[in-house]
Amino acid sequence: MTSFMELSTRKKIIILERNSVHKDYLRSIVSQAGDLAFCFQKETTCLDNLFQLDPALIVMGLFPQDRSIRFMNALRAIDCDLPVIMISEDLAVQRYLTANRLGNILVVDSAWNGPALETSVQSVLSKQKKGNQRNRHPFIVGNNPDVVKMKKLLPELSGSTESILIQGEKGVGKELLARAIHFHSKNNGMFIKIDASALAIDNSNLQLIHNLKQCLGDCKQKKVKTGQSKTDQSKTGTLYVHEIGDMPSHLQAELLLIADKTGISFENRELGRINAFRVIAGSSNDLEKEVANQHFRKDLFYRLNTLQIAMPPLRCRKEDIPLLTDFFTYKFCKKFDKSYFELSAVIKDRFQNYRWPGNIHEVEGVVKRAVMVNSEKEFLTGFLAGKLHGDFQNNHSWLAGVSSVDDIVDVRDCLGDVERKPLKEICWEFMARVEKNIINKALKHTNWNRKKAAFMLNISYKSMLNKIKQYKLT
Repeated sequence: MTSFMELSTRKKIIILERNSVHKDYLRSIVSQAGDLAFCFQKETTCLDNLFQLDPALIVMGLFPQDRSIRFMNALRAIDCDLPVIMISEDLAVQRYLTANRLGNILVVDSAWNGPALETSVQSVLSKQKKGNQRNRHPFIVGNNPDVVKMKKLLPELSGSTESILIQGEKGVGKELLARAIHFHSKNNGMFIKIDASALAIDNSNLQLIHNLKQCLGDCKQKKVKTGQSKTDQSKTGTLYVHEIGDMPSHLQAELLLIADKTGISFENRELGRINAFRVIAGSSNDLEKEVANQHFRKDLFYRLNTLQIAMPPLRCRKEDIPLLTDFFTYKFCKKFDKSYFELSAVIKDRFQNYRWPGNIHEVEGVVKRAVMVNSEKEFLTGFLAGKLHGDFQNNHSWLAGVSSVDDIVDVRDCLGDVERKPLKEICWEFMARVEKNIINKALKHTNWNRKKAAFMLNISYKSMLNKIKQYKLT
């Protein structure tokens, strides 16, 4: 009989597999290696027991692509950095793993090669650090092409101390991206945030600018050189200016002086030692227009615009809404100590048909309420039925300028031959002109992105291509 002491020294491994035959196979591999296997079929049940079991490793069997990605996101949502071996032959899963730099997850494509899988398990366990660490670095949720491209730029952006301008609507995650850039910097140091819109009332932010400007002005050291020792180059600081378009004009001049000193090493009693730093600015305003209207300094704009990133609004990346919904659901289930669950298909469908003017921040707030309420009926009637349903009626705000069909097509053009045409033909011609003009308006609104235009009009991509051909739109 195995003693309690022997059991306590054996490593606990969670097996997540929905197929009972595959589950037993994986259990046998783990048991033969002398480890303890705890098996689950559902992701939510696995997450419910994760921290109580405190396993050394998770082995995830074959799951569909969406569930595999959702589980990766779930682990990040609950700050879990446990090593995971994921059995998958799906290249999309591997691409998602690479794009998000999830180094704690190993994808094994040789699904049922026993010796190879056992070797992978032992290799991961031998490299595991003592004490499970919770992952705190910023995680950008999404698989939209624009978001994936942005994630791929992180190493390049993080390796530079040049100023970066992040533009996008409120709530799209500009600060999250700034923190991700800072975190991925080699030997990242202090991250300082200044809310430009609050400078008039927040004296601490104002004092921080003055302190930073003073210590940089007094600094006589030169820019950090590549030949310096690792000790000299140990920290890279980041100054993030939130909503820089709201910064008062007299402070823009001070920020310009600070931005001109990027890359300089300095030491200050309040700020500590920072060896090289960058300025990242975020703005929901169009700064080029602000410059043209003389509301923003041109020289500061050019200084900050060394590298520019445009973050898309959530309505242009609707495929990410389910991922964000699940991510925040898991996050708040952990925060409020609730059993893990997923929002129903009914709620997710309503989310998909909503425009989300507040972008990701609004999704987070709505999901938080859904988790707290913990009743789908109450949530739908008390929130969705009011707010979302009302806003859904105006979902296509790109047609806001159209107050009647007369704004789309001149009715008189269709009545020229009214005496020689039957009413049915006149109506058909009129509706065809209306349809043509609406499709053309949608295409212009999306810069001729036919997939996005089709999604906006709730028609298939194939139908959109046929309509473009039918109406000879170019």
